[in-house]
Amino acid sequence: MNNILENKELHLFIIWANGRYKEKEIVSSINKEFQIVEKYLINWDKNLFGKNLTSFYGANLPPNSKKEKHCGSGEFLLLTFYDNKPKYGFIETGRGTEKVNLNVFLAKEKFRNWTGGGHKIHSTNSIQETNHNLTLLLGKNYYDYEKLIKNKNLKQKKNETKRISRNIEGLNGWKNLEQLLYVMNSTIEYVVLRNFENMPKNHILEDHADIDFLVRDVDQAVYITNAQHINKDRYKINIASKYILVDFESVGDGLYDQKWQNHILKKRIFIKNILYVPHSEDFFYCLIYHVLFLKR
Repeated sequence: MNNILENKELHLFIIWANGRYKEKEIVSSINKEFQIVEKYLINWDKNLFGKNLTSFYGANLPPNSKKEKHCGSGEFLLLTFYDNKPKYGFIETGRGTEKVNLNVFLAKEKFRNWTGGGHKIHSTNSIQETNHNLTLLLGKNYYDYEKLIKNKNLKQKKNETKRISRNIEGLNGWKNLEQLLYVMNSTIEYVVLRNFENMPKNHILEDHADIDFLVRDVDQAVYITNAQHINKDRYKINIASKYILVDFESVGDGLYDQKWQNHILKKRIFIKNILYVPHSEDFFYCLIYHVLFLKR
C-alpha cells in the first residue's frame, strides 16, 4: 500500500483509560516527535467493551478479560499523526519478528514504560495496520481518512479534541453489504469464491442464498464481521437487520489444496471497486472443483 502524501506516513496512538494519567506528557512528546493530525476521546458501550476489543485485536477477549482490566474500559484517547521521516527495521514483537516503523514503535515502548509497563498504549507498526485500525475505529480507511483531512487546518485541528461514542464498525450489525465489504477490504485477506457477478447490490440469487468466502484466517474473519457460528464452516451475519448466510473456507482447512488456497489469495483481483474475487484461471478451476468434488 502506498500512502498518498510523499515521505509521510499516517499512524495512530491509543492511550487506554488506565494509561491516561500520563496523557499530558505523552501528548507533549508526540507533538515534539511527530505531526499530530486529530485527537478523539472515544467511548465504547461498557457492556460491549470486550466485544469491541475482540474485533479490534482479532483475538477472543471476553468481558472482564485480563486485557480489559489492564487497559481499562473507560474513555480512551485516540491520536492520529504523521511521521514525516519514517524509518523501518525488524523488531521482535508479540507476533514474532516484524518489519515496523521504528520511530513509532520506539515511541510506543517509551510511553509504555512511562505507564508502568504492559499494554496501556497502542500504536500502529505500519500503514497497513493504520488502515486496519482507522477503518474499525472511525469507519474510514487510510485513503479516505487522508482525503478527509487533506484540506483541513492541521495546526488548528491538533489543538481540538472530539468526543465521540461509537463502537467498532459493524459491531451491532451492518447497514448493507457495501459497508461490510469496505471494512473487510482493509482488515482481512479474502476472496468471494463464486456467485459474485451481481454483488453487492443483489447478492441473493434464485437458488443460492449464501456467500462463499475464502479467508486467510477464519477467526479474524469471524471477529471482524461479527459472524455467528451455525455449524462447520457456516455462519450468519446481520446485514440490514437480516441474517445472511456465509461460508468461511480458510487456508489449511483441507477443503482445497493449501498451496492452491494461498495462490488464490495471492493472485486475487479487485473488482467494481468494492470486492476481491479469484483471478479468472483460479475462478475457472474453483468452479470445476466445486461441481465435481464438493457438490457431487
